[in-house]
Amino acid sequence: MDLLTADKLTFRREGREVLQEVSFVLRDAQRLGLVGDNGAGKSTLLNLLSGQLRADEGRVLRMPGVRLGFQAPLTWGTVRQAGRRALTHVRELETALREEERRLSAGETGLETYAELTERFEAAGGYQAEVRLERTLSAFGFGSEDDGRALTTLSGGERSRLTLALALVDQPDVLLLDEPSSHLDLSTRNVLIDRLKAYPGALLFASHDRALLDAVCTHVGQLESAHFTLHKGNYSSFRQKQGLVLRTAQRRAKEREKEVAALTTSAARLRGWGTPTAARQRRNIEKRLGRLDGAPPSPRESAKNLPLEAPDQKVGGTLLEAQHLSKRYEEVILKGAFLRVEAGDKVALVGPNGAGKSTLLKMLTGELESDHPEAALHFGKKTRLAVFDQKTRGLEVETPLLNQLERYVSEPRARMLLALVGLSELADAPPERLSEGQKARAGTALVMASEANLLILDEPTENMDIGMIERLESALQDTDAAFVLVSHDAALVEHVATRVLSLEEGKLKEFRGGLKGYFKGTLRLEPDLPQIVEPVREESVKEGIERLELARLELEEARLTSYRLTGRERIRLERRYTDLLNDLFERYEVRHFVPAPLYKKREGTVRVWVDEAENGYLFQSNTGLEVRLFVSGPQGHLALVQDKGRCTLPWARDAVLRLVIRTAFEHLGVHAL
Repeated sequence: MDLLTADKLTFRREGREVLQEVSFVLRDAQRLGLVGDNGAGKSTLLNLLSGQLRADEGRVLRMPGVRLGFQAPLTWGTVRQAGRRALTHVRELETALREEERRLSAGETGLETYAELTERFEAAGGYQAEVRLERTLSAFGFGSEDDGRALTTLSGGERSRLTLALALVDQPDVLLLDEPSSHLDLSTRNVLIDRLKAYPGALLFASHDRALLDAVCTHVGQLESAHFTLHKGNYSSFRQKQGLVLRTAQRRAKEREKEVAALTTSAARLRGWGTPTAARQRRNIEKRLGRLDGAPPSPRESAKNLPLEAPDQKVGGTLLEAQHLSKRYEEVILKGAFLRVEAGDKVALVGPNGAGKSTLLKMLTGELESDHPEAALHFGKKTRLAVFDQKTRGLEVETPLLNQLERYVSEPRARMLLALVGLSELADAPPERLSEGQKARAGTALVMASEANLLILDEPTENMDIGMIERLESALQDTDAAFVLVSHDAALVEHVATRVLSLEEGKLKEFRGGLKGYFKGTLRLEPDLPQIVEPVREESVKEGIERLELARLELEEARLTSYRLTGRERIRLERRYTDLLNDLFERYEVRHFVPAPLYKKREGTVRVWVDEAENGYLFQSNTGLEVRLFVSGPQGHLALVQDKGRCTLPWARDAVLRLVIRTAFEHLGVHAL
């Protein structure tokens, strides 16, 4: 069923056509994602469809009875009151249903109207409305302790999450959303994806989030040069079709160039012959050349690579090592974090909003000091650092963009980089004259020019359109430079990161299997620990344990009467209790410290652990089979030693050898065995 129709919508702003004769039909259960560069008109189109703007030409048609919803601004009241307002439609249906029940019992009406109202009430999810409200608010980070919070006290990110949650709770027939995943961390973005995939009505949303567009869309609408084009399928299929069209156009352009060259040569040769036949043939060739010269040029690649400047020479070894990074504000943000970045590492740092990721980056760059008295930050002798932070994007105020790039590259190269990010006309402008999206692109060009071998990138895709995100992604994939990247862009993290770390409750955790491993909670078995573990006096450990045990008893007693506390006070109490238990367990581990092996591997019931040995490595297993690896350059030689008191079955022996071989190639730098 057709729910919403855009019929030749044209909209002009300051004499410029933002949209020109945009036409499409949104049908029941359709999920249409709008894509295009910043300023292409995506938000304008949504505002025209919702009635917040009026088209200069054309019209918007809505089927009778179709309800249309969007992220309405929050005006007054508390979180709970805003939630109840989101159920206005259900409440109205319920009131009408109760009135019809009264009329039915009084014999004033028949069953037809009552049956229709009951059907509409059930379709709107009326019987589960309160449960849906509670679950949706909780999924987007609002618990019962937030019910009484005034809307004026919410941060920008919280307001965005709340308006999104309430729009989903309302369940209109057609839901319009503008950048719905903005301000959401990765876990909440997954929640949003699940909710949109299960949404009972039709969806039309603008987004630069490729993971969201891939997971949800049944159709993609592209806005380019004021025109709208509809494509069936998700974003990946749309990009594949774009690539096919581009390759076809490029092939035709090459064929046209060859034909032009051949015809030009023939015309020049015929010009010297001077016969009437030659003159006639030459005129025909020139007409053909005129038509070819008027043919449209081949389209440029929208995701053309941004070349990261290669450092003067490749640098190996450790580029950055940080130990004992700790920071506390009202709560613990970082707690003794350790991070080592080797040459070529591509590290993505993920985790909930507010977990302290940006704080960690500021400590890695030396902008912020650690609270820990033994904190240390070491850079390699040949480390060249470039920083892309959320606030400045690495740019200096009151300095033209071209001048900032010329510190690293020549003027022609600097202008080329600015052209690649679409800022040619702003080469002489300082950063304060740029929009946030333009600042992001300018900062990207600066990073490209810096010749750094270590990049610190804090939300680099914020305020970027898809084309620019894909250029940055391609550059990060191709560069030899190492980087530490904070991002909530799932597609970017999945495509560029070789290591994925999460900052949760002040602790850094590393996951195996990239982003999928993070979502599954698959921790690395061999955490990246500091090379030097300082000895701890047994007496101080014992005293610390006794002090923490007493504190634990006090907190456990307070937890027994926590019903007297407010919701926020109970949360703080539980966090203090959790932090204390972590401290206590760490002290017990130090007291009973057993050095961990270099690597641990497992296949089924077979376990192998690896330690360094003379001239190589020693692999021990729970099967009684021991393997020694002697390393000579890129080659390794294996020697098997069987425990004489035990028998190893062939399948177990094969499993041990598979684990040894895989570890040697993946972790120990061996190229041949």
